Amino acid sequence: MKSHSFLYEFGHDLADSFADNGILDSPRVLVQVYSAIQKRDHIATILAEIRSILPSAIITGATTNAAIHAGRIHEEATIISVCEFESSQVSLIHGDYANDRITDFRSFGQVLGEKSAHCDTKLLLCYAAGDKLNAEDLAR
Repeated sequence: MKSHSFLYEFGHDLADSFADNGILDSPRVLVQVYSAIQKRDHIATILAEIRSILPSAIITGATTNAAIHAGRIHEEATIISVCEFESSQVSLIHGDYANDRITDFRSFGQVLGEKSAHCDTKLLLCYAAGDKLNAEDLAR
């Protein structure tokens, strides 16, 4: 696996940054976007740019209060992390506790587990809205 991290800045060509680091479009690429700028248009612009460059990649992410890049904490910044896997499959599963009409975290966790965990699963990465649910209860 190769991993790259970028501090996103408007006006800089993300396609050049990806190309300079040898990042090619593939379904084995996971792009994680962590944005401390919590404006929909900002995030939508970044996602659209990434999708145009890496249309086969899996893209996920979260908003945050601050982001860490190159050992520094950045407020009002967006960090893009790219992981290129050599042989592992990457897939994205979405669950919505409120809209799935599930009444308890255990059942919700079980549903997510059934959707995502297989005998060859090596890693599960779970984003949970801290103000909406208790991630520790979900993991149990």
